[in-house]
Amino acid sequence: MCLHVFFAVLAIIRWEKVVVDGRLIFSYVFSFLIFFPVLVIPIFWIIIITHKHTLDSISIIFVTLFGICLVVFMIAFTITFVKDRFDNTMIDKVLYSLFIICFYAPNILQTLLIALSWPINFYFVKACVFILVLSLTRNVSYYTDKVPDDFLATSTTITQCLIRFQTKKKFEDILKGTQISMEEMHEIQKTMQTKIDEMQTTIQMTTDMQKTMQMKIDEIQKTMNENKSIN
Repeated sequence: MCLHVFFAVLAIIRWEKVVVDGRLIFSYVFSFLIFFPVLVIPIFWIIIITHKHTLDSISIIFVTLFGICLVVFMIAFTITFVKDRFDNTMIDKVLYSLFIICFYAPNILQTLLIALSWPINFYFVKACVFILVLSLTRNVSYYTDKVPDDFLATSTTITQCLIRFQTKKKFEDILKGTQISMEEMHEIQKTMQTKIDEMQTTIQMTTDMQKTMQMKIDEIQKTMNENKSIN
Protein backbone atom coordinates (compact mmCIF):
# COMPACT_ATOMS: atom_id res chain seq x y z
CA MET A 1 0.00 0.00 0.00
CA CYS A 2 2.87 2.36 0.79
CA LEU A 3 4.31 1.62 -2.65
CA HIS A 4 1.02 2.55 -4.34
CA VAL A 5 0.72 5.77 -2.34
CA PHE A 6 4.37 6.70 -2.92
CA PHE A 7 4.13 6.36 -6.69
CA ALA A 8 0.77 8.11 -6.83
CA VAL A 9 2.23 11.11 -4.95
CA LEU A 10 5.42 10.97 -7.04
CA ALA A 11 3.43 10.94 -10.28
CA ILE A 12 1.37 13.93 -9.16
CA ILE A 13 4.38 15.96 -7.91
CA ARG A 14 6.60 15.26 -10.93
CA TRP A 15 3.64 14.91 -13.30
CA GLU A 16 5.24 11.69 -14.55
CA LYS A 17 3.50 10.25 -17.59
CA VAL A 18 3.25 6.69 -18.79
CA VAL A 19 6.26 5.99 -20.99
CA VAL A 20 7.44 2.43 -21.60
CA ASP A 21 11.14 3.23 -21.65
CA GLY A 22 12.48 0.42 -19.48
CA ARG A 23 13.77 2.60 -16.65
CA LEU A 24 15.26 0.60 -13.79
CA ILE A 25 12.91 1.90 -11.09
CA PHE A 26 9.90 0.97 -13.25
CA SER A 27 11.34 -2.52 -13.71
CA TYR A 28 11.59 -2.92 -9.93
CA VAL A 29 7.99 -1.76 -9.47
CA PHE A 30 6.79 -4.07 -12.23
CA SER A 31 8.59 -7.10 -10.75
CA PHE A 32 7.40 -6.30 -7.23
CA LEU A 33 3.74 -5.91 -8.17
CA ILE A 34 3.82 -9.08 -10.27
CA PHE A 35 5.47 -11.44 -7.79
CA PHE A 36 4.72 -9.99 -4.33
CA PRO A 37 0.88 -10.20 -4.34
CA VAL A 38 0.76 -13.68 -5.88
CA LEU A 39 3.14 -14.95 -3.21
CA VAL A 40 1.98 -13.15 -0.05
CA ILE A 41 -1.82 -13.02 -0.54
CA PRO A 42 -2.33 -16.76 -1.24
CA ILE A 43 -0.01 -17.81 1.64
CA PHE A 44 -1.80 -15.43 4.04
CA TRP A 45 -5.29 -16.66 3.19
CA ILE A 46 -4.30 -20.34 3.06
CA ILE A 47 -2.94 -20.00 6.62
CA ILE A 48 -6.09 -18.16 7.77
CA ILE A 49 -8.44 -20.72 6.19
CA THR A 50 -6.57 -23.80 7.41
CA HIS A 51 -6.35 -22.44 10.98
CA LYS A 52 -10.14 -22.12 11.14
CA HIS A 53 -10.36 -25.95 11.30
CA THR A 54 -13.75 -25.78 9.55
CA LEU A 55 -13.16 -26.53 5.91
CA ASP A 56 -16.46 -26.04 4.11
CA SER A 57 -16.93 -26.09 0.33
CA ILE A 58 -16.09 -22.40 -0.09
CA SER A 59 -12.88 -22.75 1.93
CA ILE A 60 -11.78 -25.80 -0.05
CA ILE A 61 -12.42 -24.01 -3.35
CA PHE A 62 -10.42 -20.94 -2.33
CA VAL A 63 -7.56 -22.97 -0.86
CA THR A 64 -7.35 -24.78 -4.20
CA LEU A 65 -7.46 -21.52 -6.19
CA PHE A 66 -4.84 -19.86 -4.00
CA GLY A 67 -2.71 -23.00 -4.36
CA ILE A 68 -2.98 -22.69 -8.15
CA CYS A 69 -1.82 -19.06 -7.82
CA LEU A 70 1.28 -20.24 -5.96
CA VAL A 71 1.97 -22.81 -8.67
CA VAL A 72 1.61 -20.09 -11.31
CA PHE A 73 4.02 -17.93 -9.32
CA MET A 74 6.65 -20.69 -9.22
CA ILE A 75 6.28 -21.37 -12.96
CA ALA A 76 6.49 -17.67 -13.87
CA PHE A 77 9.42 -17.09 -11.52
CA THR A 78 11.31 -20.05 -13.00
CA ILE A 79 10.62 -19.06 -16.62
CA THR A 80 11.77 -15.49 -15.90
CA PHE A 81 15.26 -16.72 -15.04
CA VAL A 82 15.63 -19.41 -17.72
CA LYS A 83 13.91 -17.77 -20.70
CA ASP A 84 17.12 -16.02 -21.80
CA ARG A 85 18.57 -19.44 -22.62
CA PHE A 86 15.85 -19.99 -25.22
CA ASP A 87 14.88 -17.89 -28.22
CA ASN A 88 11.22 -18.71 -28.46
CA THR A 89 8.34 -16.29 -28.93
CA MET A 90 5.88 -18.81 -27.49
CA ILE A 91 7.79 -18.86 -24.17
CA ASP A 92 7.46 -15.08 -23.89
CA LYS A 93 3.77 -15.30 -24.68
CA VAL A 94 3.24 -17.93 -21.95
CA LEU A 95 5.31 -15.87 -19.50
CA TYR A 96 3.26 -12.68 -19.95
CA SER A 97 0.04 -14.69 -19.75
CA LEU A 98 1.27 -15.94 -16.36
CA PHE A 99 2.11 -12.34 -15.39
CA ILE A 100 -1.51 -11.37 -16.06
CA ILE A 101 -2.70 -14.17 -13.74
CA CYS A 102 -0.14 -13.21 -11.08
CA PHE A 103 -1.15 -9.54 -11.13
CA TYR A 104 -4.96 -9.83 -11.23
CA ALA A 105 -5.99 -13.18 -9.74
CA PRO A 106 -4.91 -12.76 -6.06
CA ASN A 107 -6.82 -9.50 -5.52
CA ILE A 108 -9.93 -10.81 -7.29
CA LEU A 109 -9.94 -14.02 -5.23
CA GLN A 110 -9.31 -12.05 -2.03
CA THR A 111 -12.30 -9.77 -2.65
CA LEU A 112 -14.58 -12.72 -3.46
CA LEU A 113 -13.42 -14.65 -0.38
CA ILE A 114 -14.12 -11.73 1.95
CA ALA A 115 -17.55 -11.11 0.41
CA LEU A 116 -18.54 -14.80 0.63
CA SER A 117 -17.01 -15.79 3.97
CA TRP A 118 -17.57 -12.64 6.05
CA PRO A 119 -20.64 -10.86 4.66
CA ILE A 120 -21.26 -8.15 7.27
CA ASN A 121 -24.51 -7.14 5.61
CA PHE A 122 -26.13 -6.80 2.21
CA TYR A 123 -24.62 -3.36 1.54
CA PHE A 124 -21.12 -4.60 2.35
CA VAL A 125 -21.42 -7.44 -0.17
CA LYS A 126 -22.94 -5.09 -2.73
CA ALA A 127 -20.06 -2.63 -2.25
CA CYS A 128 -17.47 -5.44 -2.68
CA VAL A 129 -19.12 -6.65 -5.89
CA PHE A 130 -19.37 -3.06 -7.19
CA ILE A 131 -15.69 -2.40 -6.48
CA LEU A 132 -14.72 -5.69 -8.11
CA VAL A 133 -16.76 -5.03 -11.28
CA LEU A 134 -15.47 -1.45 -11.47
CA SER A 135 -11.88 -2.63 -11.08
CA LEU A 136 -12.26 -5.36 -13.71
CA THR A 137 -13.85 -2.92 -16.15
CA ARG A 138 -11.01 -0.48 -15.59
CA ASN A 139 -8.38 -3.19 -16.01
CA VAL A 140 -9.91 -4.53 -19.23
CA SER A 141 -9.86 -1.02 -20.72
CA TYR A 142 -6.04 -1.12 -20.66
CA TYR A 143 -6.13 -3.93 -23.23
CA THR A 144 -9.17 -2.98 -25.32
CA ASP A 145 -8.66 0.80 -25.61
CA LYS A 146 -5.69 2.98 -26.44
CA VAL A 147 -3.92 4.20 -23.32
CA PRO A 148 -3.74 8.02 -23.40
CA ASP A 149 -0.25 9.50 -23.51
CA ASP A 150 -1.05 11.80 -20.58
CA PHE A 151 -1.77 8.94 -18.15
CA LEU A 152 -0.01 9.47 -14.82
CA ALA A 153 2.66 6.89 -14.10
CA THR A 154 1.29 5.36 -10.91
CA SER A 155 2.41 1.89 -9.84
CA THR A 156 -0.57 -0.06 -11.22
CA THR A 157 -0.62 2.02 -14.41
CA ILE A 158 3.05 1.28 -15.04
CA THR A 159 2.54 -2.44 -14.46
CA GLN A 160 -0.57 -2.79 -16.61
CA CYS A 161 0.90 -0.71 -19.45
CA LEU A 162 4.06 -2.82 -19.47
CA ILE A 163 2.02 -6.05 -19.54
CA ARG A 164 -0.14 -4.67 -22.35
CA PHE A 165 2.88 -3.44 -24.31
CA GLN A 166 4.80 -6.70 -24.05
CA THR A 167 1.75 -8.90 -24.66
CA LYS A 168 0.75 -6.90 -27.73
CA LYS A 169 4.32 -6.98 -29.03
CA LYS A 170 4.62 -10.76 -28.64
CA PHE A 171 1.18 -11.27 -30.17
CA GLU A 172 2.12 -9.16 -33.19
CA ASP A 173 5.33 -11.18 -33.60
CA ILE A 174 3.30 -14.38 -33.58
CA LEU A 175 0.85 -12.96 -36.10
CA LYS A 176 3.76 -11.90 -38.29
CA GLY A 177 5.17 -15.42 -38.19
CA THR A 178 1.73 -16.83 -38.97
CA GLN A 179 1.38 -14.44 -41.90
CA ILE A 180 4.70 -15.62 -43.31
CA SER A 181 3.57 -19.20 -42.98
CA MET A 182 0.33 -18.41 -44.78
CA GLU A 183 2.26 -16.76 -47.61
CA GLU A 184 4.44 -19.84 -47.89
CA MET A 185 1.33 -22.01 -48.02
CA HIS A 186 -0.08 -19.83 -50.82
CA GLU A 187 3.16 -20.26 -52.77
CA ILE A 188 2.97 -24.03 -52.29
CA GLN A 189 -0.64 -24.02 -53.43
CA LYS A 190 0.28 -22.03 -56.52
CA THR A 191 3.11 -24.44 -57.34
CA MET A 192 0.85 -27.44 -56.88
CA GLN A 193 -1.85 -25.85 -59.04
CA THR A 194 0.73 -25.21 -61.77
CA LYS A 195 1.80 -28.86 -61.64
CA ILE A 196 -1.82 -29.99 -61.80
CA ASP A 197 -2.46 -27.76 -64.82
CA GLU A 198 0.61 -29.17 -66.56
CA MET A 199 -0.56 -32.73 -65.86
CA GLN A 200 -4.03 -31.92 -67.17
CA THR A 201 -2.49 -30.44 -70.33
CA THR A 202 -0.34 -33.55 -70.81
CA ILE A 203 -3.35 -35.83 -70.31
CA GLN A 204 -5.39 -33.78 -72.78
CA MET A 205 -2.60 -33.97 -75.35
CA THR A 206 -2.34 -37.73 -74.86
CA THR A 207 -6.10 -38.06 -75.32
CA ASP A 208 -6.00 -36.02 -78.52
CA MET A 209 -3.17 -38.19 -79.84
CA GLN A 210 -5.16 -41.32 -79.03
CA LYS A 211 -8.16 -39.93 -80.88
CA THR A 212 -6.01 -39.06 -83.91
CA MET A 213 -4.45 -42.51 -83.94
CA GLN A 214 -7.88 -44.11 -83.65
CA MET A 215 -9.09 -42.06 -86.59
CA LYS A 216 -6.07 -43.18 -88.65
CA ILE A 217 -6.70 -46.80 -87.71
CA ASP A 218 -10.36 -46.45 -88.66
CA GLU A 219 -9.41 -44.96 -92.04
CA ILE A 220 -6.93 -47.76 -92.70
CA GLN A 221 -9.51 -50.35 -91.71
CA LYS A 222 -12.06 -48.74 -93.97
CA THR A 223 -9.61 -48.72 -96.89
CA MET A 224 -8.80 -52.36 -96.35
CA ASN A 225 -12.49 -53.26 -96.26
CA GLU A 226 -13.10 -51.37 -99.50
CA ASN A 227 -10.18 -53.18 -101.18
CA LYS A 228 -11.58 -56.53 -100.08
CA SER A 229 -14.98 -55.63 -101.52
CA ILE A 230 -13.46 -54.74 -104.88
CA ASN A 231 -11.53 -57.99 -105.02
